[in-house]
Amino acid sequence: MKKTVYLIYGVSGAGKSWLCNRLQNVTYIEHDKHKSNSIALIKQVRGVVVYEKTVMISTTIKKNPEINFIPILIAGDFITCKAQLISRGGRVTKSLYKRWKRCQAIHKEFGGFSGSSSDALKYLKQIRSPSNPVEGLIYLATTPNGKHYVGQTTNLKNRIANHMHGKTLFAKAVKKYKDEIVWTTIDYFHSQEEANLKENKWIMHYKSTERGLGYNLTFGGEGGKPTEAEKKRRGRLSKAAIDSKPAKWHQDKSNHMKDLWNQQEYRDKATTRIQQARSTEKAKANTATQTKEQWKDEASRNKLINGMKKRFDSEEKREAFSNSQLKALAKPFKAVLYATGQIVGIFENQKTAAQTLNIPACNISAVLNGKRVKTKGYVFTYIKEKRKI
Repeated sequence: MKKTVYLIYGVSGAGKSWLCNRLQNVTYIEHDKHKSNSIALIKQVRGVVVYEKTVMISTTIKKNPEINFIPILIAGDFITCKAQLISRGGRVTKSLYKRWKRCQAIHKEFGGFSGSSSDALKYLKQIRSPSNPVEGLIYLATTPNGKHYVGQTTNLKNRIANHMHGKTLFAKAVKKYKDEIVWTTIDYFHSQEEANLKENKWIMHYKSTERGLGYNLTFGGEGGKPTEAEKKRRGRLSKAAIDSKPAKWHQDKSNHMKDLWNQQEYRDKATTRIQQARSTEKAKANTATQTKEQWKDEASRNKLINGMKKRFDSEEKREAFSNSQLKALAKPFKAVLYATGQIVGIFENQKTAAQTLNIPACNISAVLNGKRVKTKGYVFTYIKEKRKI
């Protein structure tokens, strides 16, 4: 079984010794006092190890595969690091930034926790508790332009590598800024449910879904829903990708869909699917909301008006649309003579009945809706319930 050693590192004055003095039942080594035999002490001691010389950490971890090192970077943010050093009476030298950059490189290579000494204390108390093991962490990535990205992971090193190969807005930022990005652990979790809740909390805290403030595309948690801005962005990209296709591609696509629509089985399935999707209360509410929003915008309103004018710019088109609507809204009913009870005919719509029997359509509608008993000696009743479309 591998030995677990908590490897606490950071620039001088960051608060490493302060942290270790507040941990119970641990022993820690200060590298400056044991330069010659620190590796031997690591193999013997139980507890926490402190490395003042951060340049030695990479070599120590790589040359000791029998030890399970858990790296913990104190004061990972440079401003916090400088402030903590000044508050403890330390002196800010020219080499401070250079040593801080070295710590960042080590953190990027090996991952682990990164935060203030007080946050690290809470973190260590949690992970050293056998009854409440930590499964992963919530991390914050800050780019030089001041934008943030919040995520959850069980291995920060692998997560950073995954970002390098992604295609999202944040992945592009990672490729652009590389080592200039500051990775900080801001929280930790013990279950996936807790991870989703905390990720959402920190995303809302940093407002990282807003384009000017961050790179998050969702509000966090597994299967997070995209923000409205992200939906619009994806829509623009999708439209641009389709518009860039050659004319032959569009023609082939059109012909393929026409061939499919000519198949009765496909047409029936597609029609049923569309009717079911549109019949839900949520779909109706969304359609109404979208239409209202579009109508408020003058450009969208003109586009809708011009589209309708183009759609009905001839008598043939208007007649074709009218017939299709009559067919779609067909509610078969029968006409019966009031005096004898004889069925005169069965009609698909009120327009056809009005033309055949020479009766105003409004009178037929009044009888069907129960507002009148009869009209012109006829009674009209529906054959079956109204179909949902």
